[in-house]
Parts: sequence; C-alpha cells; structure tokens
Amino acid sequence: MRPELLDISTSPVDAGRTIPIRFPQETGRGIAWVFEERDGDIWHARYYLSATTGAYNGSGSPIRWSVDDGEDRGWEAIGIAGPGPDTLLIPDSIRPGPYRLCTANSMPNICTPLDIAERLRGAG
Repeated sequence: MRPELLDISTSPVDAGRTIPIRFPQETGRGIAWVFEERDGDIWHARYYLSATTGAYNGSGSPIRWSVDDGEDRGWEAIGIAGPGPDTLLIPDSIRPGPYRLCTANSMPNICTPLDIAERLRGAG
C-alpha cells in the first residue's frame, strides 16, 4: 500500500468533502485516483476521482464518478511531482466505514487507508 508516501491530515473524513493530500517524498503521480471499499479480504473500486493541484487545475474543482457510470470517462495523462497538496472530492453517497484511496496511473500505484465518519443526526 505504501501509505508513508501519502499524507492525509484528517481521518475520519466527512462524505462529500474535499481533502488535501500531500506527498512527503514528492512522489511522482497523475491526477487519477480510485476510491475503494473492502468486502471481506477483497478491495472493490467504488468511485474514480480526479484531483486538482497547484500545477493542474483541470475543471477548476476535483471531480468524481461512480465505477458504474465510468463508460466514456477517463483521465488526461498528466505527470505531477512535488509535495502537493492534491485535492480530492470524497463521494457524498458513501456509508461510514473504512476505505482506501489509491493512485490509478502511477507506477507502482500507492494506497492509503481512509475512514469515513458517521453522519451526525440532522446533518447533511
């Protein structure tokens, strides 16, 4: 997984929020990410995420889409280096619990665990 290559300053995270990710070793990467959920011993991709950074602003804000809605979607092949932060949008329709974020177009892909917080009653 190599979580030491990524720094997410807040976990748990609220669904529907943006989060900054930093790279202490200035790891090379792209803008493509996969948001995965564990089912037993197997990780399943649930969402694809596209980051924005100081070096690449793309659409102006980070985007995400469900793997079920991935037809005719993809990422630009962009190489990014440096400490970040890269900004990702956490899906708003996910259940609380343990997940992981993985780069989707860097070699090797790197992942880090991420917990999604319980929603407060009356919130959201």
